[in-house]
Amino acid sequence: MGQHEAPMLADLAAETLDISALDSLRELGDEAFVRELVDDFATSMEEYLPSLADAAARGDAEGASRIAHTIKSSSASMGARRVSEVAARIEQAGRGGALAGMAEAVVALTDEVDEALRRLHDATT
Repeated sequence: MGQHEAPMLADLAAETLDISALDSLRELGDEAFVRELVDDFATSMEEYLPSLADAAARGDAEGASRIAHTIKSSSASMGARRVSEVAARIEQAGRGGALAGMAEAVVALTDEVDEALRRLHDATT
């Protein structure tokens, strides 16, 4: 995880990308379809990550939890397992009203999204 380590994110177990999820998506369409899904995922992260950071900065634990839930679900469907795991932890912290370390966790999530997108693009080109 690197320089943006947050206590709530210790001991992440998931791999960055589960290629089998992409294989499952390929069964639904061709490679162009999967690339379009990856592009849509990237676009949605451009919206969700700033919204999550804003919610955390405003102390809106409930809002952060809702956004993290959405990120968790969409990243899981793309096989971005570490993104999904980090988002799940942020979601749980937000549900519990825990804001300590959330800003750092959002930065770490952004790093994980960047890495997942790089790998998703590599896997679909």
